[in-house]
Amino acid sequence: MVLKRLNVRLQMCTILCFLSIVVVGQNAKIDSLWSVYHNAKDDTTQVLTLVSIGTQMVSVSPDSAITLIARADSILAQTRKSSSSFMLCYANALRDAGVKFRNLSEYSKSIDIYQKTLNAYSSINHVHEVSQCYQNLGNVYFNLGSFDSALKHYYKALEYFETSDNKIGVADCYNNIGSVLKEMESYDKAMEYHTMSKNIFEELVANPKSYSLDLIKKGLSYSYNNIGIIHWFKGNHELALMNYDKSLRLKQEVNDLNGVAQAYNNIAILHATQEDYAKGIDFFKKGLDVYLKTGSKIGLAMVHGNIAYLNMLIAESEPSAQAKLNYLFAALDNAKQAFTIAKSISSLTYISESAGYLKQIYDELGNKPKALEYADELLAVQKEIFSEEKANVLAEMTTRYEVEKKQLKLESMMKEKEYYKKRVVNQRALIFLSSGIIVVLIVFLMVLLMYFRQKRKANEALAERNEEILQQKEEISAQLNELEDKRSKLEMSKKEIENLYHLAVDQKEAIEKQKTKIEDSIRYAHFIQSAMLPDLDITFVNRSWGTQSYFVIYRPVDVVSGDFYWATRINDWIIVSVVDCTGHGVPGAFMSILGISFLNEIVLSGNVTKPSHILSKLRSYIIGALNQKDEWGSQRDGMDMSIVSLNTKTKQCFWAGANSPLWIVRADQPMESPEGIPEIEEIKPNPFPVAVHIFMGEFTDHQLMLKSGDRLFMFSDGFGDQFGGPKGKKFNMHKAFKKLIAQTSVLPMKEQGRVLEEAFDRWIDHDGVRHEQIDDVTILGIMV
Repeated sequence: MVLKRLNVRLQMCTILCFLSIVVVGQNAKIDSLWSVYHNAKDDTTQVLTLVSIGTQMVSVSPDSAITLIARADSILAQTRKSSSSFMLCYANALRDAGVKFRNLSEYSKSIDIYQKTLNAYSSINHVHEVSQCYQNLGNVYFNLGSFDSALKHYYKALEYFETSDNKIGVADCYNNIGSVLKEMESYDKAMEYHTMSKNIFEELVANPKSYSLDLIKKGLSYSYNNIGIIHWFKGNHELALMNYDKSLRLKQEVNDLNGVAQAYNNIAILHATQEDYAKGIDFFKKGLDVYLKTGSKIGLAMVHGNIAYLNMLIAESEPSAQAKLNYLFAALDNAKQAFTIAKSISSLTYISESAGYLKQIYDELGNKPKALEYADELLAVQKEIFSEEKANVLAEMTTRYEVEKKQLKLESMMKEKEYYKKRVVNQRALIFLSSGIIVVLIVFLMVLLMYFRQKRKANEALAERNEEILQQKEEISAQLNELEDKRSKLEMSKKEIENLYHLAVDQKEAIEKQKTKIEDSIRYAHFIQSAMLPDLDITFVNRSWGTQSYFVIYRPVDVVSGDFYWATRINDWIIVSVVDCTGHGVPGAFMSILGISFLNEIVLSGNVTKPSHILSKLRSYIIGALNQKDEWGSQRDGMDMSIVSLNTKTKQCFWAGANSPLWIVRADQPMESPEGIPEIEEIKPNPFPVAVHIFMGEFTDHQLMLKSGDRLFMFSDGFGDQFGGPKGKKFNMHKAFKKLIAQTSVLPMKEQGRVLEEAFDRWIDHDGVRHEQIDDVTILGIMV
């Protein structure tokens, strides 16, 4: 123990001595610059000197550095001397200050300095540095979690890089835009941009031209890294690890320490995902050591958060109570460090992540006040990051860039078309002139030849006439023989056609009989399926809720349906479910009858009322009945469903869902929305079906307390996926359908069901254009 303390003291002493040398060196340089400033005879020297002093002061006193740079701006605003060479020096000095602020994670100050730098470079039309400024601003906003601002600056930088044909700049922008789209969970679009970036860098590695090979390799390493992240999100772990390894090797080649740390972090996450926690912690520690050397606060926040999460995972699987507590405290220590660092640099992304971990840890430790405190932090940050307005802005920016790019391409094509049009006109004139000369020569030659040809033709005409007569005679004889053959063939064809006609009539009658049998079978299947559906009046009336306490919309796309609703009573509990089976028509109906039978057996025979237990048992029954296996290419038919258990006396509610949410409209909520309609509370389901799946986790029970007048809504995806309306598009499940449910929730339940069904009919049959119903539609509403 004594030795350990001694080592700590020696390390601290060494660090302090080093800092003293740095500070002394900086002070000497700053004193020298102040001497230049006081002896300066013109404003330009004073401005450049003040900015240089401010740059030196960034690491010592960031606030003083900002004050000095502001003072330089004030002097610059009062002077009229602003030559191109001066402005270039001034912009370069500001850029260096901005880089230092960003490296210290002083992001707000960095944004202010980069904006001044951008204005300076713009004033002298320095395209390369202007584009780089937009890129730097995008990076800072990305670190802050302000994705709309980041995307706006990345697209602006991309515009300048494309104009100047800077391939590295274009590739970097594609990479950065892909990173923003990845944070917004638009993985396919993100993969598209990262792949475009990778392709450009790989071409440059093969033919670097005037670019730095190390710079190209560094950019390519980040492309591989980001592609690996997308593969990880999609569950393609082998591809993810392959790209991480490529990225790590390139970063080590170019000595990119922060990049090496980032690669270690991603490889650690991959091992943790595969439950190899020992390797995960080992790689996290490697990354943490590198970030401690580089002083990257955002990297430290990220790794501490990841280590916290990994300890939480280990604690969940630890059978020993004391060991579990030890891992939770280790997770708590790292999560606190991540939260403190993220707060100091105002990084919304890592504030959100670490606050979520702290809430979960305190919940596990039973410290509810602390858990509530960090839950409030998490909610506030997520509202700022994932607001609908920001998502719309991001989508609008992406669309605007694509449209502008297509417009530029169209203009280029129009210019090229105009060029070729003029060229064709000139070539046509030349062709006409040449053709005229050739025609004159041909006419002259023809006049000379006609005289000789007339004599020769007169001699040949008689011989040709005799030969033609003989040939015509032979042709007439051949045609007579051919007509006779055709007549014989027509007689044979007539008999064959008559035979085929009789055969077709027989087959038609057989098909009609078979069709009648099939239709009778389907109608009987419809009768069976309808008989198996519950009588909701019995379920709700016998519980004193009445027939006006619910509505159900049941619209199969075919005679029989792949959707069904199910309800029953056990003592004081009502169990209700809406289920969407794989497929529709006859296959879906088979699945629905199977589902109803299994639910009756599980709930009525087994007396199971907890929704999560019902879903788990139903999944086991489905896998066993269909002989499903977790193998590539095996059938994976199953069900998406929402199931709720309501206590009619206490109004206590348990709910669980498999790929199907629960929407709640509270009766006592104030009407504060701009449109004067109630808000919908959505409870998200588990993201896997009731069947064999790549991820088969435990189903989650959500416990709710309801009040009289509260409304619950369960539904399949048929309404939201239906094409119709003025543009023939989908109704939109998460926006238009949710708004329609909210608007109609002020009506009595039966009236609400009628209005929803009329809205569906108007959507599918808009202005006389009838769209085909594409899926079964089931909606069940319940008022407590």
